[in-house]
Amino acid sequence: MHTKIKEVTLCPFDSWEKLSDYLSSFKISKNQQKKYLSKKKLMMKVTAREVLVLPVDLFNTFMVSPKYEGPAILVVDETDDYIALSKPCKLHSLPLRYSDQNNLLAFLRNRENSSEVLNVNKLSYEKGLLFRLDFETSGLILLAKTDQFFQAFRKEAKKRKFYLAVVQGEVQNDFSYAHHVYYTGEKGAIGRVKGDANKNSHLEG
Repeated sequence: MHTKIKEVTLCPFDSWEKLSDYLSSFKISKNQQKKYLSKKKLMMKVTAREVLVLPVDLFNTFMVSPKYEGPAILVVDETDDYIALSKPCKLHSLPLRYSDQNNLLAFLRNRENSSEVLNVNKLSYEKGLLFRLDFETSGLILLAKTDQFFQAFRKEAKKRKFYLAVVQGEVQNDFSYAHHVYYTGEKGAIGRVKGDANKNSHLEG
């Protein structure tokens, strides 16, 4: 079983007026520093040869963990431009930080000859993902293997998602429900229903 690494240990040779300045020497942005460390921690003085224990996510920005212990994922198709995978349910499409494991991209990092996908869209955790599927949803996912295909697909393709839901109980022969949905959270990852939001989702049967 993999051990989940959450922290790294550093021992600077020189003293620094602030931990924030020391981290900046690694080209870690101020926003990234504030995401994982408190203001009080960042203002602390660093003395030479002091042992520092810091979150691994602070250093591995936009990197995908190689740790994957989830189910095997079927490769449906693969060309020079893209790879098509059948995502199982109860699996995240992508990580939101390096320490996140058991997601679609972590599976690809463990797979041979999949480095192209992880080299696309480098400054994002989405990498070559052309769209996402929810954690609870299974289905087809496409990932670009080149930046050219990634940009062309995002710009030109018209994407529609169709969901098949298995339900219990009686269902009317004909029905239609409108949903007023707004999105919040990191990168709008969380959708919520609200009466005065845009009427941007509907369910028909």
